[in-house]
Amino acid sequence: MVHSGLCGAEDTLEQLTSAGLRATVSDRAVRPFGPILRSRLAWLRCQGLLDEVQDTEELVIIRAENS
Repeated sequence: MVHSGLCGAEDTLEQLTSAGLRATVSDRAVRPFGPILRSRLAWLRCQGLLDEVQDTEELVIIRAENS
């Protein structure tokens, strides 16, 4: 799955593992914000998830398989 670094990839890994899956991060990439994040910038900044100058996010590729 492609996961935004803003959403807490480590929490997702823990939840998948708790559900009995073998979960790992297979890749990471930093990219400029896409249209969805750009449309929510004010809210994300208000929530303290982004600072005033941040314009990129880390995308995390998580692989989860049955153990």
